[in-house]
Amino acid sequence: MHGLHPLLAIVAISLAGCSSDRAPPASPHEQLSVANPTATPEAVTKRPVTDADRDMIYDAVLRHALMDPVLEDSREFYGNPKSNQFVLVGGIYGISWPESYTPAAEGYKQTRIADIDPHGPRLLGVRLDKFDLEYKSKSEFRMFGGQIEITLLIAGGNTGGHIGGCSVYYDAHRDGEKWAVEYIGANDP
Repeated sequence: MHGLHPLLAIVAISLAGCSSDRAPPASPHEQLSVANPTATPEAVTKRPVTDADRDMIYDAVLRHALMDPVLEDSREFYGNPKSNQFVLVGGIYGISWPESYTPAAEGYKQTRIADIDPHGPRLLGVRLDKFDLEYKSKSEFRMFGGQIEITLLIAGGNTGGHIGGCSVYYDAHRDGEKWAVEYIGANDP
């Protein structure tokens, strides 16, 4: 996808300058400087992330966290293996999930924190700890440096003495008009 940025920049700048009688610039960088002296190829082709984009990313993260076999042990430890319910957790330790967000996780049901029975079975919580699509890891070791971090934890019910949580890391990227997430790893101390 990075190889498309200069091409998109050339097309965008070319369309913006169609009525000009000037000779075309010699390079994409020169075209950028003609149109906007401070623009970079990434800035010209980068679209802002909308609420709909964020919802797609949240959905992709939740689908992975709730369904991928690699996290099955953590889901069973912090949640109830016999339940398809989960809670989006926010608050002082995490980032609040947007109130307007309604998860699309086929086969799973979101439960509100207010509806949790403190004496009932454990309920899996998914806390959003980091959401920074601008973040780029500076090293090949990205285990704890993804753009998105969630924590699987006990959101309520009978905890059975369990504490802590499993931190899960992802990067996100556009895939055409949609978004995809890449699972980087998990840390369950």
